[in-house]
Amino acid sequence: MESTTVATWIQAIGSAGSLLAFAAWVGIAIINRKDEQELRFQRQAQTVAAWVDRGEPYGKQDEYVVCVVNGGEAPVYHCAVDFPGLLERNQPSRVLVHLVPPHTTVAEQTPTDLTQLSWEDIYASGIAPQLRFTDSSGRRWERDGNGVLSEL
Repeated sequence: MESTTVATWIQAIGSAGSLLAFAAWVGIAIINRKDEQELRFQRQAQTVAAWVDRGEPYGKQDEYVVCVVNGGEAPVYHCAVDFPGLLERNQPSRVLVHLVPPHTTVAEQTPTDLTQLSWEDIYASGIAPQLRFTDSSGRRWERDGNGVLSEL
């Protein structure tokens, strides 16, 4: 075999290897970028929560209010706060909040009068709220009555 033929083969193998290495690098960069984006969405969702509180600190006349907080950098939409314990008692059990701006807590009237219940009753009897919401990218999330967050 001539030395020029060997050199051509070595050059071709080297070029193919370089092309494969570059393709692998691009693939890894794309995967890492997707992972970073997923983490950013999850961090945003982790800053959203709902709870029952007294109305006075929020300027409300109601004894108790439903609070929805968004500690993230983007708004959240279509928040539905459900109270399974109230549903079991055949009482109104949902509060809707259409928009919670960034770094904001929204306080709304509870779906039913909770004044007959103590703090312990509210949380021990299954009335702890469950929250579903949509983040700014259109993803749906749920935080159950125990505070566990999951993507729907």
